[in-house]
Amino acid sequence: MRASGTRRVVVVGLQVAILITVIVVWEVGTNVATGPNRFLVDPFIWSRPSRIVGRLGEWLQSGIILNNVFITLYEALMGFVLGALVGVVVGFVLGGAARARYSRSAVGSPEGRESILFWKM
Repeated sequence: MRASGTRRVVVVGLQVAILITVIVVWEVGTNVATGPNRFLVDPFIWSRPSRIVGRLGEWLQSGIILNNVFITLYEALMGFVLGALVGVVVGFVLGGAARARYSRSAVGSPEGRESILFWKM
């Protein structure tokens, strides 16, 4: 039991070390110029981690990020609700069409034709 606990600490330590190494290389790469307007890591595409943290701090202080998070969550919830409703309606329509194919007509035709409410699929 003790060996697995030690192993877990080593694995988590290595994961944290890899994360820190990637962030440091990223930050240094966006600061080291290899020529005019050329960097090891293009800061236009991959912004500096320090700038990202600074901007995130600004957004948290101003409250703009919380507003945008709530808007995004609301839109996701509404999309789920509308998608579920459309799915239920389509399911009933398709289920009714399949049921009508194997039942007698609504007008009682002895030939057993499909109902006039549903089309044959």
